[in-house]
Amino acid sequence: MLTLKGDEIEDLIRRVISYGPPQWAKKDDDIRRLEVLGSLFHNIPLLEARALQIAAGRIGCRTVRLGWDDAQRMSTESIQREANTFSKAIDVLLTAFADSDTFGAGRRVVEQLCAVSRVPLVNLSDDLYAPQSALALTSALWDRLGGLKGKRVAVSWGFGSKHILPSTAHSLCLMGASLGADIRVVTPREFPLLNRVLRDTQDRVKTAEGTFEERHDFDSFEDVDAVYAMNWCRLDDFNRPERNAEHASKYRNWHFTKDVLPQKTLFITDPPVQTELLATRAVIDSANNLTPDMFAWMVQALLASISYVIDDNTKHSVLL
Repeated sequence: MLTLKGDEIEDLIRRVISYGPPQWAKKDDDIRRLEVLGSLFHNIPLLEARALQIAAGRIGCRTVRLGWDDAQRMSTESIQREANTFSKAIDVLLTAFADSDTFGAGRRVVEQLCAVSRVPLVNLSDDLYAPQSALALTSALWDRLGGLKGKRVAVSWGFGSKHILPSTAHSLCLMGASLGADIRVVTPREFPLLNRVLRDTQDRVKTAEGTFEERHDFDSFEDVDAVYAMNWCRLDDFNRPERNAEHASKYRNWHFTKDVLPQKTLFITDPPVQTELLATRAVIDSANNLTPDMFAWMVQALLASISYVIDDNTKHSVLL
């Protein structure tokens, strides 16, 4: 996904929107000719695995889990060899790899697989990027806002019940920047996004005529059109003041309320939204909260991505 230009991302988003209910996929769509999707997953979020199963069910296609149960102990060469062996017998390969020991190692594995894949390939997520969930988020915002060019999109830190890698946030910054959005990253100084992602976002907004800024004050949403909030830290950690005294006192109030967000600002996070941790009930129950629709958008994004890589009219048979 990172190799796509702005107009190519727009084309992909229009595909995502076209795969919406109630029809999901037209009877004459080439995607319905697929018979077997193969998945190579390691440490994949459960929600993404479920989205794949439902997407395949919508087009009458079987999914086969190909392995990687012991990927942590395998060499990169062995992983590549295994993927090539399986790819000879499937129509499309879907990957996801998050290394639990070395941050970024999962991304390297996926990149190497993409370089040697013999069939169309769609990467769902890794420890640096989550292109499919970001595509779902971007499509939902695009649909609701009528495009993203010139729209102010904030990517912000928040609390949750567990730590989640900022891979979706990384991909959303880059994708939004490529579409001409004004990207604002709002995080504590101690919890930044990856420096190389911030640099790439700055470069992309210049070519797409958008803007980019970083802020470290939670009072930063007064003029934004949409907020994507994600928990980079467990709230439980802050119940141990002897270990996190400074952070506990400084950031306990980083909590989304109706007073924090303008009346028309869209709110979105990774489902299911965690009541009273990341946001108040008033925010969660608001019509501006797009989170309840996110799983359906994830299914649509997968269908569109699979359709994209098998389309002879597109330049990319791999979405990384």
